[in-house]
Amino acid sequence: MATDNALNTLIRNICRMDRRQCIERLLHFEEIPLDFDRATLEGMATDRLRHLLMAAVHTRDKYRGSGRAAV
Repeated sequence: MATDNALNTLIRNICRMDRRQCIERLLHFEEIPLDFDRATLEGMATDRLRHLLMAAVHTRDKYRGSGRAAV
């Protein structure tokens, strides 16, 4: 149940982010390697950016074994 709450919090936090915030977070995501440059990210729709960020954060937390939802 705690994991469901953490995931819901993660989704809400990322949905509140605008396009610029998603791009900056993806460009500076240091927890796991992401291979995106600014031009590639700028060409993506905002919903896709949010999806990528959610997947990155969820993957990071899964490997850490935590229920955290920090973006």
